[in-house]
Amino acid sequence: MDWRAALGVPQTVEENVVYYAVYPTSEGTDLEGLRRACTEHALSCTCDYVWQRDGFELQCSNSTEPPWVRAGKREGSALSTPPCLWGATRFGDSVEDEWLIVFLLKLISARIPDIAIQTWDDDGQFLLIEAAFAIPRWLKPDNSGNRVWLRGGRLHIVRSPGGTGARSRPLALQEALVAMSSGQGTEARAGVQAALEARLEGYPARAQQNLHWA
Repeated sequence: MDWRAALGVPQTVEENVVYYAVYPTSEGTDLEGLRRACTEHALSCTCDYVWQRDGFELQCSNSTEPPWVRAGKREGSALSTPPCLWGATRFGDSVEDEWLIVFLLKLISARIPDIAIQTWDDDGQFLLIEAAFAIPRWLKPDNSGNRVWLRGGRLHIVRSPGGTGARSRPLALQEALVAMSSGQGTEARAGVQAALEARLEGYPARAQQNLHWA
């Protein structure tokens, strides 16, 4: 099983689109209330920003099914998905838009408790690429599904219970969410955090400046 199968997404993922999902880690969360809170935090940083294609937008899975779930159903590979907020932003050739999305997700995870966020694109868990020299040796593209999360403003990597052998496969979403409900023992090492912080340094102003230079 590769990362696409673990996430329940189709084998062909659209290029130049960043996908993201916000999962409540406590029961009984009001998704619409959570969506409004997340959107408010995002707009506080991007109200004057001009997105190249699509902006940051979250939808509730209980009213609109995530596109990767719909596509997976057509391919016969979709997995059941717990209630979440989701978004899919086309960024064209503006990589700054993609990393601004990451900045917003990290910010939201820091400001709103009891949520866990994952994001990916056609390269898979692209946050790992940025921290390639600092991630654990056992973590590879083919076993990274559902292991990489944002929670509390930090990047988390979820190990499998059961030792080294269990790490050879991607993690089931429900397993990951159980681990992320506490966030204990999942925070990535300092080098991984530093790599992500370095990539996001200067945001959101940096994205606006690069827009003017483009």
